[in-house]
Amino acid sequence: MSPRKFKGQILEFGTSGYTKDNVFVLYDRNSNSVWWPLKGGGFDAVAGKKRGQHLPFTSKPKPQTLASWSAKHPNTLVLLPPPPSPRQLQRRQRRRESGLVGRWALNYEWMGQARSGELVFGRDKAGSPLHGRWIDAAWECPLSDIEVGRARVSFYRGRRSGGKAKPALRFDGERSGSALTGSILGLGQETLIRAEKKPRP
Repeated sequence: MSPRKFKGQILEFGTSGYTKDNVFVLYDRNSNSVWWPLKGGGFDAVAGKKRGQHLPFTSKPKPQTLASWSAKHPNTLVLLPPPPSPRQLQRRQRRRESGLVGRWALNYEWMGQARSGELVFGRDKAGSPLHGRWIDAAWECPLSDIEVGRARVSFYRGRRSGGKAKPALRFDGERSGSALTGSILGLGQETLIRAEKKPRP
């Protein structure tokens, strides 16, 4: 690192587009002088009005907290990227949901018996909300409150039929590639489930 202040003058540097010995050749926009670390320990003006002058490197600043830095430099401005627009947020959400669309083979154990079923996710049209169904040999019901995050999927559905409560599918598990994990809660017990995405026909 080199200071911008040189003999009382603030220099504004730019890259010349050239390199020498894998080091960028710089120039200052004030005098169009060309700078390169010729002698080491700093930059040397090798061409232009400041030819022959030396700009020494500065020592690397020690790491410190933002609070301590702000106490010494109260006028410091912290530059942050602009927040994403609603349209960008919508696009991100669609990309996250696109990995969920399709058919998933569901396997679990219920009341001591191995069970299998299917989870189906889709959209009525592009951009519409995601909907899903839980299909089992004993029942078929829609899934509600589907939320897809950066690496998580959450949905929940409880339903009664003929006066009996159907198990509620609570799916709040990590999504890893083509596998989903979660749990089923109901009838006084909870069991883990796993779903593998089926290949497209």
